[in-house]
Amino acid sequence: MSDKDQQGISMGIGIAIGTGVGVALGTAIGNLGAGIGIGIAIGAAFGIIMANKSFDDAPKKDSDDKSDDSSDDNK
Repeated sequence: MSDKDQQGISMGIGIAIGTGVGVALGTAIGNLGAGIGIGIAIGAAFGIIMANKSFDDAPKKDSDDKSDDSSDDNK
């Protein structure tokens, strides 16, 4: 799965969770439209955080990092 697919899935999950929270919040405050609007905003923020987290946790393609040469055994 590509990074773009993971980000899209994460955004979708975040918005779905946020919409669910928004419906619950809207029911609690008696204004479903405002609750869904707030929930989608929360869900979008949550989705962005999840997308960035999944992107950061993805395995790196270039693992030949030679910047750490602290183990010189040839001395």
